[in-house]
Amino acid sequence: QKFKEARELVKLLDLRKSTLYNVTLVLLEKQYQFFMGGALKPLKLQDVAQELGFNESTISRAISGKYLETEQGIFAFKDFFSNAIGNVSTSEIKSFMQRLIQTEDRTKPYSDKILHERIEEHFGVKMVRRSIAKYRQELDIPSFKERKFLYALEML
Repeated sequence: QKFKEARELVKLLDLRKSTLYNVTLVLLEKQYQFFMGGALKPLKLQDVAQELGFNESTISRAISGKYLETEQGIFAFKDFFSNAIGNVSTSEIKSFMQRLIQTEDRTKPYSDKILHERIEEHFGVKMVRRSIAKYRQELDIPSFKERKFLYALEML
């Protein structure tokens, strides 16, 4: 009985290992540009699950708490999955938003409305303005008023 249980456990561990390996292969294929120094592309857990013939929850459990070491650093598997607005990943939008704010005129910081307009114009997508505030908070970027105040303090 114990031998049978041990064999079953080894079989399950092999299945987990092969699932993780296959997920990694799909990530390498789908996120090739990222591994070459570019940005992440929109990729949903559901897409990978479909490609591998698994349920989305199976893939989610397989990657939970797992990390991948790359030349760019160590990343949680979940970091390779992002939502998309049109054909643009949210990580691309966040990265662009950070660049906009880093280069903004410190005497006239961008409001969420202006950021929203610039992002829609740059990427050619339609999105709700509330997303800008959400992304800003996720990136720990202060609001327009807070940045204006902080910039004024720096100028004293």
